[in-house]
Amino acid sequence: MAAYRLLARLRLSLQCFEAKVHDMFSFNPPLAPALATNSLSSDYKPQSSRGIDMKELWSGILFAVPKSKRSLERRRTRRRAIEKRIHPREDIVACESCGYPRLLYHLCGHCIEKVRAETELIREKLGDEWNWNTPQTETVVLYEGERANESDKKKHIVEVKKKRPSWFSKDLFQRQ
Repeated sequence: MAAYRLLARLRLSLQCFEAKVHDMFSFNPPLAPALATNSLSSDYKPQSSRGIDMKELWSGILFAVPKSKRSLERRRTRRRAIEKRIHPREDIVACESCGYPRLLYHLCGHCIEKVRAETELIREKLGDEWNWNTPQTETVVLYEGERANESDKKKHIVEVKKKRPSWFSKDLFQRQ
């Protein structure tokens, strides 16, 4: 019964819509086929000449709107759903050499800064020789208390007057 009423209202609203469009553009023979309904009156007369009223035009057509306002509880439940909550990260570990936190399978930012500072110190010791005339031989960095081997005599030697950091091994190809 409710579906029949809904269809009747929809049919009536479409008839009114077609008549309003017909009056607005005043097509004497319609350019488009008419809507297929049971009783379309061809002798429809507009009630007033002031124009089209949008309320009349859309009366009877149902819009997709909620029946009632969403409650505060329902809104907050939707916004604060379990899926939207921030979960604790499980891929943050302590660095093995310095103890600062770092992401798993990533380099430690603190250790990178130490290496960067040490590299800048070595570059300063190389001076203009490194910037403009790169040595063609291998470079060896000797810290305080270290001596060059026989194999290092033919290499370019850079002497730094401080103790070698524990993380900067003399032979970089060996593990510490």
